[in-house]
Amino acid sequence: MSDGSNDNKRHFSNIIVIEVTVKEALRGLADDISRLEGVRRVDMGADGMLHKLTIHTTVGFDIQEQISAVAGRAGIENMVSREPTLEEAYLNILK
Repeated sequence: MSDGSNDNKRHFSNIIVIEVTVKEALRGLADDISRLEGVRRVDMGADGMLHKLTIHTTVGFDIQEQISAVAGRAGIENMVSREPTLEEAYLNILK
């Protein structure tokens, strides 16, 4: 049974987080993704030998196909959509 915390986080932060793991950290990849409609923030970091993009998108924008098109040249290993953490939700409320 849900306690409603995920619904509250989604409602107040108005974001969904998409995590994309790619083989190569291509120059300009994060900037290209950040220009897509509905993208609010993009962070890129190392994940072992791979690279992870954490993309905050506005609820209601289904942009996984667009992200795939842009990030495909970097060799996508994995892409998942998830609810924001409490910290991510709080930071997006403040913006």
